[in-house]
Amino acid sequence: DEYPFSGGVCEPCGGCADGEFRADCVYMSEGECRMCQDCGQERYLYGCGGEEEGECRDCSEACEAGSYELVACSPRTDRECVPCDSQPPCPAGEFREGCGVVSAGKCAPCAACPAGSFRMGCDTGSKGTCQTCGSCPAGQYRSSCSGVDPGVCKPCDACPEGEYRSGCG
Repeated sequence: DEYPFSGGVCEPCGGCADGEFRADCVYMSEGECRMCQDCGQERYLYGCGGEEEGECRDCSEACEAGSYELVACSPRTDRECVPCDSQPPCPAGEFREGCGVVSAGKCAPCAACPAGSFRMGCDTGSKGTCQTCGSCPAGQYRSSCSGVDPGVCKPCDACPEGEYRSGCG
């Protein structure tokens, strides 16, 4: 015959299990399923499946300071780093501690400050520091110094003639 392979029906080569690809599916052979290759340490296999054997690629570098590993480098996936500031904000009175490298960190309470002081810096990735409320000039007093509010100096109220104010300033 001029066309020795005429007749018959073309059939799809068929699929393989996860972690395999179909090799040598051509002409009159359905080929066979073969295992995807192992790429070794700090490498991953990209594109293995169907009729593709895939290719080995180097994993992305370790996460930089200020970011953490969302997806680890594994035989089938590249490393994926995300900035720590992409995390949802912590509730008021808390900050995110321990974010970096392989941890997203967690929310922890800010520093508790004693009376006569206020907290600074808790929203910057640390528990913050307690600062002493400053004194005010004579004739003034400090209002609202607590929590995260340093307060402000306000003038003492004037007294009626013949009286004086004790305990202000």
